[in-house]
Formats: sequence, C-alpha cells, structure tokens
Amino acid sequence: MAVDPFSPIAPARIRVLLVPAGKIKRSRFMTCVERLQPESAVRLGDVTPDPRPDRSMFSPLRNPEGNVLYYFTTSMPPASYISLSPFELCREPLMVLGVADGEEYQEALDSEGANAAADKTNTALKREELNEVVDVMREEYPRAVVHKLLLFDCGLPSLPPWLPEETILVPPQSESTSTTMKTVIEHLVMGKALEQMLICALILVGHEQEFESQHYFKHGN
Repeated sequence: MAVDPFSPIAPARIRVLLVPAGKIKRSRFMTCVERLQPESAVRLGDVTPDPRPDRSMFSPLRNPEGNVLYYFTTSMPPASYISLSPFELCREPLMVLGVADGEEYQEALDSEGANAAADKTNTALKREELNEVVDVMREEYPRAVVHKLLLFDCGLPSLPPWLPEETILVPPQSESTSTTMKTVIEHLVMGKALEQMLICALILVGHEQEFESQHYFKHGN
C-alpha cells in the first residue's frame, strides 16, 4: 500500500525494500509481502533489548513510548525522488529485506551432517545459494544501512549454523499465532539494526557529535 508523501508522518517512516531471495515464485513472494504489510509499526517498549555485549549501544527501552514506522515496498523509487534523500531519509530504502521461501529449501534445511555443505550436491548448492543472499544484497544495494534475510515457512526452532546471522526464521502460517509476524518485525529493531539507522540519520543531518551522546546511546545492558 502506497504512503501519502504529503502525510505529516511520511518523513518519519523507514522505507524498507522487499526483494525476492533465492528460488521463490512470484505468488509466494507476494503472499509473504502481504503477511508483512499489517505490521508496519513497532512500539519500542515491546522490543526486547539484544543481550549481546556488541549489540547494546542503543536500547529501545530508552524511549518505550516511541515507535518505529516502516514503509514496506517492492520497488525502488525513481532517481528524481531519491536525489533528495540526503535531506529526507524517507526517500531512499534504509533497509533491504530478502524474502526467501523455506519450502524451496526444505531439503537443505532438513539435511544434517558435517559433509552436507562440503560436497557439490543439490543440498550443498541450495545452502550456498541461501548463504550468499545477504552479501548479494549488500552489493546490489550498498546505500542501504541494514540487510536481512527473511526465511518464510521455516519450521526450525533455531538458526542453522550455516545460515548468515542476518537471517530471521518465519514459521509457516499454520503454525503462527496472532503475534508471530509482530515478533518477526520486532527483531528488525533489535541491536545493530536500529543503532545503524540512527547513526546514519545523525550523520546525514549534521549531528555527528550526538553520535556519542548519552542522550541517544547508552552502554551496558
């Protein structure tokens, strides 16, 4: 759904580009996009801070009543629109999400064994394809601040070690609750993602000194 560019909250929205990742049919891609669209607002008070030491520079609980507003889109804006992005960050995607279909990679996800990724089997090739998605997105969209991979319809309880750490597992719709997608979107706000977007915003608007200010950041938990 398009966002009114003249809306008073339009400049506050983070433009998120959704792109197909790996082997995925157009119909499946659009279904995944439709699951994401309703969860375009995240209240910071609902986000669990990332406990890892290197991910705690910015705590979302610093401003629990604040919100992160996303604008999910499947296309890049025209060059004439992006040209003013240094003055309005909302004009250019700050986040790129690769949407992958877990059903297409079920064999690779289910396979076990240390040699599975070593030999050039179909399983190994599929694993390699998924593992390279984030790097490919960084090359194609270098100006984006955050690059993540959403692996839809994945029933695994935890992230396999061969997948990049930027991967977020999305369970099948049949196994999802009313808050599943909300939780997935909240993961986008955790740790480095929100920290990097805020750093980018401060630098672009000329407030580099506030990068180290305790008003915006706090170290520790």
